[in-house]
Amino acid sequence: MKKLIVLFLVVVFTLSVAITASASTFNPFCGGRIVWSYIDSDAKNSTDNNNEDWKDNPVSLNHGGLKLLLRESLSDDATGTWANIGFRADGWPNEKYQSDDGTVNKGTAPLNGNSINTTTIYDFGWKKIGGSHFNLWYSNWESETTNIGQGRIYEVYPTQFNEDPMFDRDASHCIDLDYIDDNLQVSYIYEPNKNDVDKNNNYFAVIYKFDGGDAHAGYYNGQTGYTKSGASSDTQFNSSEYIVGTKFKAGPISAQVDYLNMDMKEDVDGNDCPWDKGSIASADISYDPAKFDVTLISDDKYHFHTNGGYGYQARYSGFCDGKLSLVYKTMVADKDIDATGIRGHLETGNFSTAYIGYKYGIFETRLGWGNHGKDDGKDDYVFASVYANFW
Repeated sequence: MKKLIVLFLVVVFTLSVAITASASTFNPFCGGRIVWSYIDSDAKNSTDNNNEDWKDNPVSLNHGGLKLLLRESLSDDATGTWANIGFRADGWPNEKYQSDDGTVNKGTAPLNGNSINTTTIYDFGWKKIGGSHFNLWYSNWESETTNIGQGRIYEVYPTQFNEDPMFDRDASHCIDLDYIDDNLQVSYIYEPNKNDVDKNNNYFAVIYKFDGGDAHAGYYNGQTGYTKSGASSDTQFNSSEYIVGTKFKAGPISAQVDYLNMDMKEDVDGNDCPWDKGSIASADISYDPAKFDVTLISDDKYHFHTNGGYGYQARYSGFCDGKLSLVYKTMVADKDIDATGIRGHLETGNFSTAYIGYKYGIFETRLGWGNHGKDDGKDDYVFASVYANFW
């Protein structure tokens, strides 16, 4: 009798495993980017106890990195339920750096030759709940469903090929509720865990699509890091941020307009943030037949915290079937205190850069020059960079 029971349990277990295995898939992913850069400049790498100079250490892998996901996925088409569990390894060479004296800074040499982080990941959810347009899911590692807006050209390194959207708020350990149909996409994200300022982070985004374009808006309420003067790390403050924008095409003209506003409040002890609030507007207009576009930036104490400023980018990519492009970009502060920026951080303060870009096979390349800062702190540089995209 015992043998019969054991045999029965073995059969049931085997069938259960077989049923589970038939509904599961191994879901690996590996993506990333290589950004090899050579920068010839007299600027210091960092103000944080690092005396190395770019003219002696010109080669870097800034703004490159990888993301490796190994996931086992379960799904059931009849109910729309699904789940993932797995492992993530990712790293970005410009996250942490180490100089010869052992101090850790942002610079050219990766800490111990790499910056790999490892994380156990899982997410699960319910698609098209009851045949509706609603999706509900939870992720312990990443949700980017509320990231919207055009690329933030006002704070992009000259050798950086990718641009994050203006409204860029990645969430983790979060509940995500989405509504998606042909014309409307609405996403709401809630993080149940309290943040450092004893609040819960909330994210919201809506995109309405119409013929030739869309209108979009986003809102965030939660914490944002701010580095106080003389501090070596961020202090977290209660904050709110919103974006409104649109993009559309009318004949040969394409346009994108976005307005972003940030309001910084108090930290967990009730201390006000040294920077109160700011906003920035970005408008890109493209004449598609000529492959020429101009982006105009109006900054009201968002990028330049003291008194704001302005900037623009002009880009022409009509050569060699779009493979060759000419680009000029500049940001100018209204006050000298903002114009100086941080030496070695070429996306801060006043900056101008011009480059020739060329796409050759799997590579994108840039060769250019620029300047950064103002007056005695002004630095001139030339650079060459190569980009390979694995996304």
